[in-house]
Amino acid sequence: MKSYILKELISEDRAKKRVAELAVELDQLYLDKDPLLVGILNGGFILCADLVRKMSLGPEVDFIRVASYGNDTNGAELKILLDLNLDIKDRHVLLVEDIVDSGRTLAMLMDRLLARKPASLNICAMVNKKSRRECLVSVGIAGFEINNNDFLVGCGMDYAGKHRGLGAIYELIFNEDSRMP
Repeated sequence: MKSYILKELISEDRAKKRVAELAVELDQLYLDKDPLLVGILNGGFILCADLVRKMSLGPEVDFIRVASYGNDTNGAELKILLDLNLDIKDRHVLLVEDIVDSGRTLAMLMDRLLARKPASLNICAMVNKKSRRECLVSVGIAGFEINNNDFLVGCGMDYAGKHRGLGAIYELIFNEDSRMP
């Protein structure tokens, strides 16, 4: 594994405060709408759990796990590894993700889920990285807008399966003899 250090970008206190603010925003947005939060596995489960604990609406929760294959948006395919258990037709669905950067997988997932005719479909992400966007994906609710190319971990984001559970958001800084993944 490549050698790296972690540099704190957003403190745990700031991240927790922002999640509480997101929960209030979502309670207002989905008032009288019986929202369904859909955590995108693996990274989205932490934000999803945090939001459910903070939201006063007591939203229903489901999970989906997807993988995309291919090098570009035209040749890429989406494979659903774990599908939703609940029917989303006529439901107000909020996809919950750790980070949105290229947007390729989310764009394909949105198309698939829109075909199931939800009343509304929105995205909530802990981190929105518009600077890396390759597809038109609208993140309706974002914890943080980070516009750089740094590799991030914590708050659900991982590197090789590690650091997902960190409460703060860190930049991964690779040693000079290592290259970024």
